Amino acid sequence: MPLTREIDFVRNHLEIQQLRFPDRLRFAIRVDTAVQDAMVPSLILQPLAENAVVHGAAEEEERVNVSIDARQVIDSRQLERWLELSVHNTGSPDAEVEGSRAHIGTGNTA
Repeated sequence: MPLTREIDFVRNHLEIQQLRFPDRLRFAIRVDTAVQDAMVPSLILQPLAENAVVHGAAEEEERVNVSIDARQVIDSRQLERWLELSVHNTGSPDAEVEGSRAHIGTGNTA
């Protein structure tokens, strides 16, 4: 699906999560105009965004900021370019869940 459609889906998901955690969750989405029409697998960002919320706002007392970035990376030496997607949160790295549910979002995305 086009990246813009995937971004809209993730934005809607994060807006719903923001209703759950109104005082503790903020998010920002930045998309480089050069990659807006890139084709990506459906739901490539949603599990990562959900992890960022679950391991951030759901487990932290402080406000958590989730950022999603999509940008074009250019390697001029090899005349290559690619799409880089990233999802980050400001939650504690120690807040990660142990056990069978750990790393589900990253595993599903991989």
